[in-house]
Amino acid sequence: MKIKLLLLIIVSMFASLVVLSSCQNSAISSEPKIVGTLPIVSSIAEQIVNNTPIKTVSVLKGTENPHTYDLKPQDAILFSRASLILSVGGIDSWASKIINSSNITSMSLLAFEKNPIKNNPHIWFDFNAVLNFSKNLTDYLSKKYPQYKSNFEENYASFSLKLKNIKKSYNLSSKRVAQIAPTFNYLFREFSINDTATLLSDPEAEATINQIIAFISELKKNNVSCVVNNELLGTKYSDIVSEKGFDIVELSPFVGPVFSENIISLYKNDLNNIKNCTSLGTKVR
Repeated sequence: MKIKLLLLIIVSMFASLVVLSSCQNSAISSEPKIVGTLPIVSSIAEQIVNNTPIKTVSVLKGTENPHTYDLKPQDAILFSRASLILSVGGIDSWASKIINSSNITSMSLLAFEKNPIKNNPHIWFDFNAVLNFSKNLTDYLSKKYPQYKSNFEENYASFSLKLKNIKKSYNLSSKRVAQIAPTFNYLFREFSINDTATLLSDPEAEATINQIIAFISELKKNNVSCVVNNELLGTKYSDIVSEKGFDIVELSPFVGPVFSENIISLYKNDLNNIKNCTSLGTKVR
């Protein structure tokens, strides 16, 4: 009840701030600002607005858990100063009421996911979705700020080329992996990595002894190269698997100060870790 009341207050506060901002001829209105719900969508935007005066900022800074985040009053202030709001969709549903109650233009990465994987919100590992999202962002910004159209288009072309080069650089179809929890399904699909088994269907759940035994049995049966762990989940289960002689690869799902610097380095770091996963009984970070 208290959370619902706080959310109602924050949404009402946001609506008032938007009206106030639109009535003021301030530095805020003269400095276009793209507000992303998560650092990952802000990082995509940064690729497009590079070398222009347009600023990008994220509500989350990369140290919070986006699955369990609750809106704060200062978030309403940040959203109210946006000229454009970017979201992932699903994983950041905590922002949906503010986005839906606003007359500020918004874009969702989820809207460009043509082949969604059930119960998996990490769609930024789908390169086609990211490219379509960034192309739509490029077209929108080119119309809104035509003086920077050539910058946006050049930046999009550069970003697109970076993704294509990453696709060419990693041939991982021979990798047979398993996951502690189903975090990286989009990445595996993107690079034709054979995902043979998953221990936890829900990252928040606790595995039983029988589940762990069955999982290790699947690893042996399928001749798994390595076991992938989301580094946010800790090492409780990966330590058990490592003791049985399997490679553990700690991958990052997010961009942020304790993760990768931007979306390109996120892809490369995770893919390099999978590529280097060859020695039994080791941990690759």
